[in-house]
Amino acid sequence: MEINPKQNLEHPSFDTESVDFGNGCDPTGPGMAASPAVDAESLRATLSVTDPLEAALSELVRGKDLSDPLVYKETGRQVLHEILTNLFGDTLIQSLDADDLLNTFQGFIQDDPILKDVFQNFLNDLARTDPA
Repeated sequence: MEINPKQNLEHPSFDTESVDFGNGCDPTGPGMAASPAVDAESLRATLSVTDPLEAALSELVRGKDLSDPLVYKETGRQVLHEILTNLFGDTLIQSLDADDLLNTFQGFIQDDPILKDVFQNFLNDLARTDPA
């Protein structure tokens, strides 16, 4: 098996595609039946792994009417703020003009149809996430 030193060890990948079984061998091996594919969501549900950031974001979104444009905009802003604070800490966010920063991110997301769709799906997925 090859080891990738750049692999994220906090969230290991459980797929067999990243494993080198050598000589082009089938990962199931001879005489072994193939098991049904496991998608990431069922794996996450099975392992009951809860990311603190995901839990905080879900809490921000839960119960909000995302079909209301004003609620969607404000909730999206809160989610972006929480993500940036989680990544960079309070000090950096406070040292910058947070309103300008959030306006820039929101504008960038809303101006790109693909990012807009991805972000909207992200918020909807967070709203459906069950508390752990």
